Amino acid sequence: MNAYSSPSKMTVQVINQLESRSTFALNTDTGEQVFIGSRIAKMQDLREGDTVEVMVVPNDRNPAVAWYAIYARNLSEITPPKPKPETETGGSEFSEVVREFLNDGPASTRQVADHLGMEASAASSILTCMHRYGFIARCGVRRRGDQKSDSYVIWANDAAELLPEEEEHV
Repeated sequence: MNAYSSPSKMTVQVINQLESRSTFALNTDTGEQVFIGSRIAKMQDLREGDTVEVMVVPNDRNPAVAWYAIYARNLSEITPPKPKPETETGGSEFSEVVREFLNDGPASTRQVADHLGMEASAASSILTCMHRYGFIARCGVRRRGDQKSDSYVIWANDAAELLPEEEEHV
């Protein structure tokens, strides 16, 4: 953490939570990613989908996640949640934009991030959440067989778009 930065207040939505309860959220205005430590997440009983008011400082521990929460208040516990519009894309303000972009064909995480005007880590969180709920398809590509994680991730509106076209045998 940067000891010389004044904390900033922002409203975020929880998009991912690890088993340890370490939590990732997105700033609802800018799309920037915020890390909320497990201790704070447990104290506030944060869950995916919650709207949270946080005090943040720049995250010096992991530059891929812009902000580090030093305080959180779960707004979902205070005010009743707003009804989410029924959409086939999952309800996120980014979902429709992502799906429209993928209408042109499969794209990498970097390409989607560039289209959304955000860091790849924030776009990856949005895409992963959309995939988890079945709104888009994911394909992991590894350069070598001994790799444990993907070198690239390709996204599409439908898994069939990720498959090569079959040639007719005459």
